[in-house]
Amino acid sequence: MTLEQAIEVLISRYNSGVIRSRTNDDEWRLATETAIAALRPTSDPETGLVPCGCGGKAKVWPSEPTQFTHVITDYEVGCTECAMTTGWVRGKQENAVKVWNTAMGWKGGLEVDDD
Repeated sequence: MTLEQAIEVLISRYNSGVIRSRTNDDEWRLATETAIAALRPTSDPETGLVPCGCGGKAKVWPSEPTQFTHVITDYEVGCTECAMTTGWVRGKQENAVKVWNTAMGWKGGLEVDDD
């Protein structure tokens, strides 16, 4: 079932009142699962970042290197459209990516199946 087909089933069932009377319908279940899957954010294969809630692209900014060790110790992830940021996250870049993705609702493929 495509996303478009799922949307058609959802709208049709909603308008006809079938939603309340037929909760065990396989087509309804498939349409609902397809729509939910389409709404889950997916990470960019290059950066590992999911898009911002506004739809904008996320970007990682490193801090300035420390004065004595010349090492980058903090990272910040932010949206290039709306300027939402994580604030500075200490440690590896992956830590900042995790903070961003979690804030955007991504669970890294660890979604729990309710069944």
